[in-house]
Amino acid sequence: MPITIPDNLPSRWILESEGIFVMNHGSAQRQDLRPLHLALVQPSPDLRSARRIAALVANSPLHIDLTYVVLGSSSGTGDGIPAGAIHGLEAVAKSSFDGVIAAHAHVDHLDWHQVPCWDEFRDFLDWSEERIRARLFIGWSAQAALQHVYGLERRLLAEPLVGLRSCSPVRKNSYLMRGFDDAFDITLDCAAIVDEGDVLQTPGLRVLAASQEVGAYLVRNANRRDVFVLGQPDGDPLAVLPAEPQEGLHREASERNRQALGCRTHASLLFMNWLNFYVYQPFSSLVDISIPDPR
Repeated sequence: MPITIPDNLPSRWILESEGIFVMNHGSAQRQDLRPLHLALVQPSPDLRSARRIAALVANSPLHIDLTYVVLGSSSGTGDGIPAGAIHGLEAVAKSSFDGVIAAHAHVDHLDWHQVPCWDEFRDFLDWSEERIRARLFIGWSAQAALQHVYGLERRLLAEPLVGLRSCSPVRKNSYLMRGFDDAFDITLDCAAIVDEGDVLQTPGLRVLAASQEVGAYLVRNANRRDVFVLGQPDGDPLAVLPAEPQEGLHREASERNRQALGCRTHASLLFMNWLNFYVYQPFSSLVDISIPDPR
């Protein structure tokens, strides 16, 4: 959250250059403190993924009203979900949200048109373009959105990439990178990647974090409205780490737990930074996010 400073404080630019988020009194007084309305959209139902994303959202100190949408379904009941808690796209088509999170689906090994929800996902992209201010795409949803909006193609892998990989910030001063280490582990369970060079050659896109092995990991568009996470920050790190051998079991278990904790910490940071800087602050301060910003 920001600190509030006098409107005419001359050292504001010094504070901002040091990574301190500041706001003048005028902007603070215009803030709207109602709950943020978010939609969690899943290309296919995955209750465990939905729970993990909800937990990451709940780590924020902001008041969030979360609506669960599953493509290809009508409003109803899911496994372990109360009646009426799942909504189809048509049920929320006339609603407006402050932000949307489009989740990963384990269909990235398929051609676009082989994915059952492909047509409806494109309808969702067109609908959200008009009605939603901030969009966060994860995994397959990020790849699909980049293809539909920018014509950016992914690269299918000969073997699925499963496990933890090291990643580094490319734009350290980005709001989304606030609090990140110079190197951090990311959780991956994917059959395709997007090459960093292809993103850099695409007008209107910025790479915020990347890995030599994985390619682009975190991408945003020029006006900060769309964020693409080409990995699974909501994934379970322990589930993709290799099982520890019986010899040295305690040492290996401690290392696994350390790596898993690091992944979860950075995933939590990513969601909190997105919610605060890309959803809440532009909305509450009436900031025009259509203006390009280096961060």
